[in-house]
Amino acid sequence: MDLSLAVAFDKPVFVADEPVTARAKVTNVGTAPASRVTIDGTGNVAGERNWPEIGYYGVRIEPGQTVEATFAGRATTTEYPASMVVTIRSLDEPDANPADNAATISVPITVVRGTFAGTVYADRNGDATMNAGEALTDLAVEVRGGKPSGSYTTNTDSAGRFTFRDLPRGEYDVLFGTSEVSFPPKTVRVDGVDDPDLLFRGALWVEPVLTASAALDRQIYRKGDTARMTLTLTNSGAVPIPAVLASSWANGDIQVDLGDLSNPGPGVTVPGNATLTIDVPIPIGDAVADYGYLSVECVFGAPPVYNGDLRTTVRAQVLGAVAPRVTGSVAKEHSLRPPSVLGGPYPGPPVPNLKVYLKDRDTGSVAARATTNAEGTFEFRDVQAGEYVFDVVGPWTVVFGRTFFVRASVDSWRTVIVAPGPDRPDPDATPAPGEPPAPGAGPAHRPTTAVLAATGVNVTWLATGGLLTLLIGLGLVVRTGRRWT
Repeated sequence: MDLSLAVAFDKPVFVADEPVTARAKVTNVGTAPASRVTIDGTGNVAGERNWPEIGYYGVRIEPGQTVEATFAGRATTTEYPASMVVTIRSLDEPDANPADNAATISVPITVVRGTFAGTVYADRNGDATMNAGEALTDLAVEVRGGKPSGSYTTNTDSAGRFTFRDLPRGEYDVLFGTSEVSFPPKTVRVDGVDDPDLLFRGALWVEPVLTASAALDRQIYRKGDTARMTLTLTNSGAVPIPAVLASSWANGDIQVDLGDLSNPGPGVTVPGNATLTIDVPIPIGDAVADYGYLSVECVFGAPPVYNGDLRTTVRAQVLGAVAPRVTGSVAKEHSLRPPSVLGGPYPGPPVPNLKVYLKDRDTGSVAARATTNAEGTFEFRDVQAGEYVFDVVGPWTVVFGRTFFVRASVDSWRTVIVAPGPDRPDPDATPAPGEPPAPGAGPAHRPTTAVLAATGVNVTWLATGGLLTLLIGLGLVVRTGRRWT
């Protein structure tokens, strides 16, 4: 086995911000096969082992066969030529003539340079136009990037102008040294041909003067409905706030369309000392109904996060999606000795014959009941999707798994861990005379007024003190009427 190497860079000169590429030819000029032939490189080019045709574990090369491999990396310096010492070898057999198993190659690296200039102002009157007296003077401006990578700083002049000369070609992040106004993140490209000269608007910080709120038109929806969300933006300052944007997401990984307010977008202007309201329709589809609730979060700013982190959240119940089975197990807490660095709690032996139930997160009414079997397993049937609180009956406290999210399409196993604690009352037990009912007592899925209203039922509840009063002698009959539509 006798390997021979020929290697060269693909170009006579490379620019600092482009990949440095090379090609190698490995030939077995001997009479025996070479198994697991590898190629390595050392030098000032990042990615020296990047020869994918040969790979880390090597290739087999038969007598007289030539294998070609390619390399792509980046020059780590521009002060010296890019150079590599490339070496080939077999991991299994000795080479009959190792003198031609290595080669040193080098290539010059040049830097293309360009200019980046701009003007910076603070939009104090909110008209998105640079006016007299708004230039930011003697402001520190920093750019980071380029190839080779570097950081460069200068200051604005009396007109708010700055200029960077001889920047290495590449992309740069632009930073401004002020806390007076906010600048959105900006990346520019310097290429030495079409170099940028930009106007940078600094916006007044919005959080001291801008407030945001959100509200839904109903608290209960059904699948197929369209929720109406009203966003209210109030500017308590005298200066208009232009280009206000928002990002909004609903559960089910749904991005909510806010129209012009959506980020990125043109945004909206909130006049000084004024309130702006925006109506947003949100279709209630399968993805939202599967959770049993609609939850929408909005983040406002100019732009959001970078200039303002105003957040609103609204939530409503969504009826119509039912989970056929909700299963899990109840286990007694197991104390580790010594305690685990991962924390706890940890499940121990099962808790059999334990009555368990789910309470509605908002109303507290019991939605489902079950009793664990000998293995501590429970199963709830036909549970409306939504968020619930898991509770037990008896001398136990739930230490893990108390919050229950039920999705109609997901039957995931839940593990609940309990520990000895105060006796938990049975919500189905009949209270003794004079005693209040247990918390959450009542039938499963007991309809509330809001639920009935969401289904289109008009119900008038009449509270009488108990017995009807008969007015003797007047012949007056008091009747309770109910009208159903």
